[in-house]
Amino acid sequence: MISRGFFLMWCLLVNPFAFGQVGSWTVLSAKVGLSPRWSVFGEAQLRSTSFFQNFHYYEYKGGGTFHVDKNFSVALAAGRYTTFQQGGNFLEPEVNDEFRLWQQLVVSEYLERIRIEHRYRLEQRWTSTGFRTRYRFRVNVTVPLNQRKLEPGVWYVSAGNEVFLTDRPTYFERNRFTLAIGQQVTHQLTCYAGYVYQFDYRTDNETGIRFFQVGCQFDFKRPSGREQIPSQQD
Repeated sequence: MISRGFFLMWCLLVNPFAFGQVGSWTVLSAKVGLSPRWSVFGEAQLRSTSFFQNFHYYEYKGGGTFHVDKNFSVALAAGRYTTFQQGGNFLEPEVNDEFRLWQQLVVSEYLERIRIEHRYRLEQRWTSTGFRTRYRFRVNVTVPLNQRKLEPGVWYVSAGNEVFLTDRPTYFERNRFTLAIGQQVTHQLTCYAGYVYQFDYRTDNETGIRFFQVGCQFDFKRPSGREQIPSQQD
């Protein structure tokens, strides 16, 4: 039943006639536990304006996380974000070349089999058009399907919404909604596929509205007994 649902969702998400033109996001992320409280992470993304065609954007970033307890964590990270003009695969010239530094707080809730993640992030962005600050808030809900906890072999669904605000008029910059289905394959590997709907007030360094997203997360040396809520860094 779960496999059939995954197949139907896959067909719906990749069918361009269902939503109009659909771009793609490919995401690979990894986390390595250094101690019960400290971990480091990295992530890379490729994005296209058509379904795995016309790639125009890539990013890579990494940082460190301090786990206060299972419900709270803080992180510091930095990354490079590069956008090219539309019409080809990384077609010159660049539209935007950005270095970003960010700090965040994550609050996690465990309600029966529902996992809720609240993420608060402050970003400092050095872009091709100057410096700006951005404030982001994301809430993400994850529900395991065939078990009560997220563990190897468990399928899950997740939905989230994130609001992007900036320190310049008109202050509202972006809203991003995500819907995904995935599986924690092993203790170290989680894979997922999903749909991203993104609305920008003014599109100056991103193109497209609807995206098919596929990704894998690797989690090495996670402390025993700590449940990992699937969550990408961007």
